[in-house]
Amino acid sequence: MRFVSGGKTIVFLDSMGQVALYSITSEQFRSSRISLRTPPCLAQCTPDGSCVLIGTHNDSGETIIKAFHIASFGQNRDGFTLGLHSQLTSERLIFATGRQSREVLQISLQDDIIHSQMLQITARSTDYIFHSSGTVERPASASSASLVHCFTEVWTRYPIVAALDCERDRPRVKVQANSVAFVTSNNYGSFVKEFGKQVKDFERQQHKPTGGRLTSLDVKASSKFIDDSECSEFPFGDWLAGLFCLIPIHIAITRDNQFVPLKNGALPDASEDLLSGADVEQLANNLYFGWYESIFASYFARKPVRVVSSMGEQSVGKSYALNHLADTSFAGSAMRCTEGAWLSVTPCTRELVVTLDFEGINSIERSKQEDMLLVLFQTAISNLVMLRSHSTMSRNLNKLLSSFQHSVATFNSDANPNLFRSTLALIIRVWLVG
Repeated sequence: MRFVSGGKTIVFLDSMGQVALYSITSEQFRSSRISLRTPPCLAQCTPDGSCVLIGTHNDSGETIIKAFHIASFGQNRDGFTLGLHSQLTSERLIFATGRQSREVLQISLQDDIIHSQMLQITARSTDYIFHSSGTVERPASASSASLVHCFTEVWTRYPIVAALDCERDRPRVKVQANSVAFVTSNNYGSFVKEFGKQVKDFERQQHKPTGGRLTSLDVKASSKFIDDSECSEFPFGDWLAGLFCLIPIHIAITRDNQFVPLKNGALPDASEDLLSGADVEQLANNLYFGWYESIFASYFARKPVRVVSSMGEQSVGKSYALNHLADTSFAGSAMRCTEGAWLSVTPCTRELVVTLDFEGINSIERSKQEDMLLVLFQTAISNLVMLRSHSTMSRNLNKLLSSFQHSVATFNSDANPNLFRSTLALIIRVWLVG
């Protein structure tokens, strides 16, 4: 058994040559496993948690050490054979200190030999790898993309022109055109040309509304940064409030079948964590929104508030829909990326739009009771609930809606007349194959 550094994964190996990964979070084994030809004689995880090194003996008695990537475990069942010393027996692998260390020491206790080698481990820990080269080339995949092509990923994940576009409502003293400046050692013209090609490809493939903002960008490239362009000017208070509104804050989680409001994005003290049986007013008084408190209380105090939220199963694009509706910056992923409830604010001319991003229902990390608590909280305070779903309504979603109706009936509508006044909008995600 070996622990993966920096994660919540355990590598299990047995005497039959079976290797499996166990997730502490989900309390389940991964479906993909690896079968070694011979039982392992050693195993060691790299300090950065990118892969596990496993040693086995071949027919000649030599030790063959292979690396298996944790992120893509099971896809390459043969692994990557490392050129470590194979004549040593009773080996132990020791890495130099530090999570980013690449130096491995191979120690033989019987032969009193220490063999040191520096490994080059490539892990897809980020979407992009920045590298310098003389020319700008189109990447074959996101993992080999250059700095120029990061813009496409941002344009794809986040809105360029949202439905509630706060940019057009933001007061400005002086407005200047947006610009992008690349600082490079050579081939200045290729950067400008490649950026323009990237904009055309994006608009042709994604069909997202851009409002002409991408084509109007002033793109420059030079050997050093020259600040010869004028900048837009904003009222400092409006600019600072808009900056704070770009940062979502964690407001609530569920655990042990209880709803736990967070205080300024963190877990409350033990004395404040006992809200079992609390009424709506007590629950509201225990919600603290960090830097948004001053925004609600003073800066935008006179604006009416409208609450928009998104509901649905995991990985149906709830965060993506909210971002493109209200110009927010919630994190989105094909895997589970939202825990509990998160809050963001979009200041518009007439009202203040509060956007709530909730964890997907039917998650393996949550019980049905915890799902119901999040759904009740969401629908109780929202003006608009967007129910995201795939092309069909699942059986679990139908059961949740039925249970929700029974749970709502337990609330006293006379004591809380302003709750559960939301409008439900059903959004069906349809895949078109052409």
